[in-house]
Parts: sequence; C-alpha cells; structure tokens
Amino acid sequence: IYIYGEAVLNVSNSNLSSSFIDMHDFAFITAKESLFYDISLDEDSRAYLNGVSMNTISARGDSIFTIVNSHLYRVNTYISTSDGKYYAAGQIINSTVTEVSLNTAGITYLVDSNIETLNYNLIHNDTLSVNQTHVDSTSSYPNYVNDSSIATNVHLQSSYIAREAISVTINRSWVEVYLI
Repeated sequence: IYIYGEAVLNVSNSNLSSSFIDMHDFAFITAKESLFYDISLDEDSRAYLNGVSMNTISARGDSIFTIVNSHLYRVNTYISTSDGKYYAAGQIINSTVTEVSLNTAGITYLVDSNIETLNYNLIHNDTLSVNQTHVDSTSSYPNYVNDSSIATNVHLQSSYIAREAISVTINRSWVEVYLI
C-alpha cells in the first residue's frame, strides 16, 4: 500500500498483517486495534497507532510517530542524508517493543513501556573529537527520553551525531559522523 501527497489513511479493526505500507510526502496514517506487517515513514510522514500489533515501523527524514498500547517487534529511526532531514522521532507509550534502534538527531520518548533492546546515539552539541583509540566530547545527550519505561538491554551505537557543534575533529578513524 503506497500513500503519497498529504493523503490520510484511517485503519480500524483490520488485519493487514501481510501488507507493507509505504508513506511519503506528508502522508498520515491513524490506526486502532489492527494488525500490520511493516510501515515505512518517509519525507515528513506521520503515524498515530493505538492498540496495534506489528513487525516493524521505520521512520526516516523528519517523520514522526506515536505508538500507544501496542506490541511491536522493531522500531527504527534513520537519518535521510539525501534530502538533509535528520530528526525522525516519536513517542512509544504504554507499549511493548522487542528492539528500538534510534539513529537520528530527533528525540524519541519512551513512556511507561517495556523495551527489550534499546540502541541509541548521543547527540554531541559542543566539541567532539574522534580518533583511532577514543572519543572526547564536552557536551552530549541521548536521543531518547525515558519516562518510567524499562529497557532491559541498552547499547550506545558506534556512529556519532554532532548537532550545532562548535568543533568536530575526526583523525584516522573509520566511523560514521553526521554533522547537523
């Protein structure tokens, strides 16, 4: 199912567990008490999901999602380098997710939820220096906020996001660094 150009899709009490939903150009989906396979949010798309069960939701660019009272296997956020959009993010509220991987400068809120594995990045906002053996940063913050959620396995990812940093130095290192 392809949704483009500010289109709106409302889904209620449906079984779309074998469907891939691909959203672009400010498209919006709202879903209640339904089954899905995958939803892909691109180019400023939005999703509000309440009481759903699904495999994966992926958000790229500046897309935003809200997930409430739901069960998911995976939630991913990605930077969209091709169009210069770096802030995909959302809220996961009173839900259960097996794996959350946050790879953007957007802040995702984890509220009263159970997360088995959380992979996150730090947003470096002052001075960042990366070389072969270590990383120095004078100021950073995680790209998620935990509000009464349980994350069993929490892992800092090996890429770096520098947002409005004063200075970034990369010396003899093969790591991903996003300058925003």
